[in-house]
Amino acid sequence: MKPITITVSLSSADAVQAGSEETNIVIQHYHDNAWTPLDTTADFGASTARARVDSLSKFALTIKDEPP
Repeated sequence: MKPITITVSLSSADAVQAGSEETNIVIQHYHDNAWTPLDTTADFGASTARARVDSLSKFALTIKDEPP
């Protein structure tokens, strides 16, 4: 299968929760009974997050926690 790009819409609440840091946005892929973080590019100006994948299954938009 050719790689495809998954695009997820972001809300202003996602940006706030991410601390206005686009690098805190991560799309994860559920594959082989585990969640795997994907190399994600977020763009708050365009309100999107994107990642390339080689297979389809469940995906989740996640936001990194700030270290304690």
